Amino acid sequence: MKNYDKKEKSKEKKKKAYIIKGKKMGLGIIAATHEIIPIKQLKEICKQKEATITQYLTAVLIYSINKQDTNLKTGKKEKPIKVCIPVNLKKYFPSKTMSNFFSYITVEAYIKKDNLKTFDDILNFVKKDFEKRLTPEEINKTMSTNVKLGTNIFIKAIPLILKNTLVRLSYIEIRKYTTTTFSNIGRMGIIGKYKDYIESFWMLIAPEPVEKIKCSACSFEDNIVFTFTSIMQNAKIERTFYEFLKGQGINVKIESNGVLNVIS
Repeated sequence: MKNYDKKEKSKEKKKKAYIIKGKKMGLGIIAATHEIIPIKQLKEICKQKEATITQYLTAVLIYSINKQDTNLKTGKKEKPIKVCIPVNLKKYFPSKTMSNFFSYITVEAYIKKDNLKTFDDILNFVKKDFEKRLTPEEINKTMSTNVKLGTNIFIKAIPLILKNTLVRLSYIEIRKYTTTTFSNIGRMGIIGKYKDYIESFWMLIAPEPVEKIKCSACSFEDNIVFTFTSIMQNAKIERTFYEFLKGQGINVKIESNGVLNVIS
């Protein structure tokens, strides 16, 4: 509320996203695939490409989704691959809160319209999109638009039981505007004497009927763990992601809960 600006408003038109196609697994079954990446090797490639780790992994994710895409290879109207990326607002606005204080940006890639033929095309697009969206002004527009909904006197007047029902119904429609979510929470800091007892950290985000795959990453010591959580019956996107990084000379290792086999 301190950083909320009544005058700011996001003017970006919302477009429905490309939804990953494929058969879903049975109710309650979730596949977790952890791709363990040496940070040193990843940083070297990111340095060569003049990209941050989040930008590079976002580009690999879009590349992997597009590689398995069937919608864009038909004559159908193109929908963008949209990756929702949470952003820590404490980096942009003064705050001493211990609670979550975040917003998000959405990278919106039209493979045909934006002429993204190669991985480097996708990476350059992602870098420019990050630069455009990750400014205090743009983030404030998104944040203020969301806060404005909560402070609207008409919305406040709606009884809570009805409000909860309306939120659930609206979310069914809203989730069609994101292909997947990727959250990189960065390096995990641990007090020295506990490090010997910890091998790695894993972060898992629950997939949904529309966002069938969600992604996360966190780093500890020498590795960053990129995790896919999926309700899909196949691991094509996870496998493409793995094979691409291996092709770049990165010694990726796989751990999973055994539901899907990434390395066939």
